[in-house]
Amino acid sequence: MSAENLTQLTFLLQSIRNDLDIVVENWEIIYPELKTLVDSAKKAWFEIRENIAQAEKQIEDKKAELRSRGLSGSQLDFKIQIFIAYQNLFTVEWQRYQTAKEEEKRTLLDLVRHFILRKLLKQGDIILDSLASIIPLLEPLVEFKETLENQT
Repeated sequence: MSAENLTQLTFLLQSIRNDLDIVVENWEIIYPELKTLVDSAKKAWFEIRENIAQAEKQIEDKKAELRSRGLSGSQLDFKIQIFIAYQNLFTVEWQRYQTAKEEEKRTLLDLVRHFILRKLLKQGDIILDSLASIIPLLEPLVEFKETLENQT
């Protein structure tokens, strides 16, 4: 396992954290039917964010296990590239939503929520499930993310 692979995994965790920050900060927009849960979501997310920082520190100690679960080399590169593609699309379309005319916002939000965010979360699953089996601190992140995924 190369230093680049370790950097990629750390980047992935940071990216997922940043993407979910956007989702939680904009909870009432993205999940209007669940707007009464905004405080609960923010509290849960705050706790989970701490686990991510701790998990990042453990990645280097798990090289052999990461390799055995397809989280190294070209296998990891491929998974990360797909994740980045959906993340870039999410970022572009979310920015587009924020600057859109009021009459365009509903259509853009549906695109972001029901297609792009769902794909981004599912691609994150592929890598996070393997990571969480090695680093149990990430299990709450997986469950939080899956909870959001079920709402998209």
